[in-house]
Amino acid sequence: MKYIFKFFLSTLFIFIYNPVWAEDFKIISFKGVVETSADQQSWNIVIEGQLVDTGTWIRTGPKASATILLPNRTQTKISRNAEFQLNYQEKEKQTQVNLKLGKIWSKTNKKPAKIVVKAPNAVASIRGTEWIVEVSEDSSSTLAVLEGSISVAGNNGQPKEIDNGQIANISSNGNISVNKLLNPANYLQFIFRYEVEPFAYAPESVGQNIDKTSLLQKIDPTDKTTSCQLDDTVTPKQFLKSVENRNPSCLVKINPNLLPEGKWKIWANLIKADANFALGDFETGLSILENISESSGKLYVEAKFEFSNGNYEIAIKKLLQGVEEADVKASFYSLLGEIEQAKGNSSLALNYYKKANNFDPYWQKPLLKISQIEISNSNYDFALTALKLAEKVGGKTNSLASGKAQYFSYRYQLAAARDETISILQTDPNQLDIFVDLG
Repeated sequence: MKYIFKFFLSTLFIFIYNPVWAEDFKIISFKGVVETSADQQSWNIVIEGQLVDTGTWIRTGPKASATILLPNRTQTKISRNAEFQLNYQEKEKQTQVNLKLGKIWSKTNKKPAKIVVKAPNAVASIRGTEWIVEVSEDSSSTLAVLEGSISVAGNNGQPKEIDNGQIANISSNGNISVNKLLNPANYLQFIFRYEVEPFAYAPESVGQNIDKTSLLQKIDPTDKTTSCQLDDTVTPKQFLKSVENRNPSCLVKINPNLLPEGKWKIWANLIKADANFALGDFETGLSILENISESSGKLYVEAKFEFSNGNYEIAIKKLLQGVEEADVKASFYSLLGEIEQAKGNSSLALNYYKKANNFDPYWQKPLLKISQIEISNSNYDFALTALKLAEKVGGKTNSLASGKAQYFSYRYQLAAARDETISILQTDPNQLDIFVDLG
């Protein structure tokens, strides 16, 4: 918290003693390689405090991030691997950000500012005071409104209003779906980001623990490869290797017909449906599911899809229906915990997370969720025990560091909380939610 306080204090100092000209942008701070260009051909390394002219392109490296001050004094945090153009339209007193790739978190210091964000597949008119916009490598976009509202139009030109506490997912072809931000009061710790989870509904022989580790955390959503060299595999073992750490845009290219009939082919089709949902192609995903015979795995993917659309009760019904026959029961109970946590039923959520931990004691996620709830219940000893177990079974991860930062902040150990948070940002500057959460 002291770190964020110093950040805002230094920003205030800038306002008073070194004002930004109306049409200028300013690099307040940065880490890693951050470059500017007037033509996207010749790039120059930035310096701290640098003023940036309107029309300038900025890009951040794989281990970089930047904090930029817009002409209207809006503070903007830029993720790693981002590329965007900054424009200020003097006549309209409006800032336009052409976001080609990456994530932007922004919060104004005053009344809602006039900002337009152009993504490859949509145009967003920002009237909010706090929001997050992200463009992925497949050109799909996500817009989360944390305070205020956004009007977004896809390629078809039809605008949709995204209000406070909502999130819009825009597919690469411009289709827009609007969902609730789950548990808006705690939005940055609990936004249900749709991720493909092949091992959550895998055949039993895949879901078994190996060397006291959990395959449920084998695929790290922050470490997805963009390589789409999916082998023409015919054996389950080779197929398993092909799906590890694959981006959803790669997984939609899976050919299930290469696998033998039975549970492996069903699993491949479920992965393909799951990946289509992650990319916002709901029609294709649902079409694939319609042709899959009823199974616990199908119920899990259907439940997750319903949950992502805010249909909690339908999702719960499907999970409870499938959990008894499920090969990987831990994932079912964990998702039930997430749904109940989103509904505000922390006691029931805690019971589900404990069940998930019982079925897979080497999976770190349920332990971190248990810690999170125990912290909110002021049961700090129980929370600390869960964190220690999580570190023992899963090692040091960004998720663990986030949990420890939350614990330390609630215990008023602010220096320790800051250290954990900084460790996350050093390894993954893309974690804008961590930056805001510290504030």
